[in-house]
Amino acid sequence: MNVRHSTRSDNKGDLLAEIRSVIQTDLDDAEEFSIKALDSDIPLIQEIGRHFHQYGGKKLRPITVILSARALGFEEGESHIILAIILETIHVATLLHDDVVDDSKMRRGKASANSIWGNPASVLVGDFLYSRTFELLVEIQRMEVFDVMARTVRRISEGEILQLIQLEESGITEEQYFETIERKTAALFSAGAQVGAIITNQPERIQRRMADFGTNLGIAFQLIDDYLDYAGDATKIGKSIGDDLAEGKFTLPLIYARQHSDAAQRNMIDAAIRDPETINIKQFCEIVAKSGALEYTVGLARQYGSRAIQSIDFLPDTPFREALYKLVDFVCSRDY
Repeated sequence: MNVRHSTRSDNKGDLLAEIRSVIQTDLDDAEEFSIKALDSDIPLIQEIGRHFHQYGGKKLRPITVILSARALGFEEGESHIILAIILETIHVATLLHDDVVDDSKMRRGKASANSIWGNPASVLVGDFLYSRTFELLVEIQRMEVFDVMARTVRRISEGEILQLIQLEESGITEEQYFETIERKTAALFSAGAQVGAIITNQPERIQRRMADFGTNLGIAFQLIDDYLDYAGDATKIGKSIGDDLAEGKFTLPLIYARQHSDAAQRNMIDAAIRDPETINIKQFCEIVAKSGALEYTVGLARQYGSRAIQSIDFLPDTPFREALYKLVDFVCSRDY
C-alpha cells in the first residue's frame, strides 16, 4: 500500500524501526523521563506502571509529537519530551478505563491490568495518570498547549461515551462512526501534531495543518485497527479476532457489511449485536469479508493517509519529514 510517491520497507517492523531511528535519542530520553515522572510512593501505581512499561506498545503518539516538533525546527529544551510523555500517559489512562468498560482480559497479548488487579484499581490508577498529565503540563508553561490538551481530554471522554451509547445498536451510520473515532482516537494524534507546532512558535495556519495531519493519521489508524479485528493475526495484534464484535461494537467493517448484505444476513447481524454471546466469530468474519467491507475500510484508510501527507507537504525536506511520511505508510499498512 502506498499513500505517496516513495519507497518503503515491506517489513512493518523494519519500517517502524526506521521511523524510530530518526529520533531514537529523544525516545530514549522520553522513556527515562517517563519512569521518573510517573513515579509514586503508592506501590499499586508502581506495579501497574511497570506492567505497561514491560509490555510496551508502538508508541505512535509520542512519535507523532517528537517528529512534528523536530520537523518544524525544534532544537533546544525538553518540551517535546514532556509532551510525548503526556500523550502516552493519557493514552495509557484511556486503555485502563477501556478495559474496565469492555471487561477485557487481554491487552497487547498479555493479561490486562483489570484482570490482574481488578476494576477499581484500574479505574483509580487511570485517574491518577490523568491527574499526573496536568501536573506535567504546568512544566511546559504554555497556555496554548494547556488549552489544546484540556479540550483533547474532553473530546476523548465524549468519544468514549458515544461509543458506550452505540453499543449493541444495529442502526449506527458511517457518519456516527466517524464522529466517534475522530473524538476517541484521532483527537490525541491531532493534539500531538498541533502542540509540536505550538512549541516551535508556528502561526495558527501551520498549527491547523499539523492538527489536520494528526486527525487524518488518527482516523487511518483506527480504520486499520477495525479492519484487523476481522482480518488480523491474533498473535500479532495481541487480542482475539472479533473482539469488537463480541463486545457489541459496530465498527466500519460491520456497518458496511450490514448495508451490503441480504435480509437474512442483516437480521443475523442485528440479532448477534443484540446478544453478542450467540456470535459465531468465524461465520461473521466470512460475512464481513464477502461483503467487500474489508477492502472498503482499507481503501478509506488510504484516503485519510493521503490527506495526512497533503497536510504536511509544506514541511522542509528533512529526515523528520521523511519519517512522518513513513509513519503514515506504517499506520496504513500495518498488520499489528
